[in-house]
Amino acid sequence: MKLGMENSLTNKLPKLNVPLNPKGRKISAPGQPGLYIEQDELELDEDDYKSKVHKMQKLIGLASYVGYKYRFDLLYYINTLAQHILFSSKQVLNMTYELIQFLWDTRDKQLIWHKNTSAKRENKIVAISDASYGNQPYYKSQIGNIFLLNGKVIGGKSTKASLTCTSTTEAEIHAVSEAIPLLDNLSYLVQELHNKPITKGLFTDSRSNQYNYV
Repeated sequence: MKLGMENSLTNKLPKLNVPLNPKGRKISAPGQPGLYIEQDELELDEDDYKSKVHKMQKLIGLASYVGYKYRFDLLYYINTLAQHILFSSKQVLNMTYELIQFLWDTRDKQLIWHKNTSAKRENKIVAISDASYGNQPYYKSQIGNIFLLNGKVIGGKSTKASLTCTSTTEAEIHAVSEAIPLLDNLSYLVQELHNKPITKGLFTDSRSNQYNYV
């Protein structure tokens, strides 16, 4: 089964009058690394303010629709911009345009689920854990986990770390500690539904704490 976003973007973007750059060089990321949104005062009259907020609502609405349906990798960035809908500064609007441009440039990407053709049916649930250390001002570490059942993605979570991490290793360990309770609960649920043993696994790309969780 394949799920893509090309039709959604092709149908909806023309109605939003987004200044796309169809012939220019494709951007490789939705935003610049290390960039944070400045909280300068808005110098707008009331009509201009309402117009920009309304435009932001439509743009972020489309980005959220695409993000939650197809592009889980962009949800943190989308949700961060969504927090600034009522603060539609020039910087925020430009960042939103870049996000929409990136979605358009990568509209051919798809979520693909392959049919399970294995003759041996077994229950195996795996958590893939990752983290990004926030070592710059105004940033917290970002942690995320994806859960797979028999090789198929069944859920995931991406959020700011609730603790203040002092290193990349600590951020990775925090991500693992968040994954384990969810992995245990999902394992128990699947075992109850299928009434047979289940194999659990937890993987991280951090060399300092790589292990299989049983």
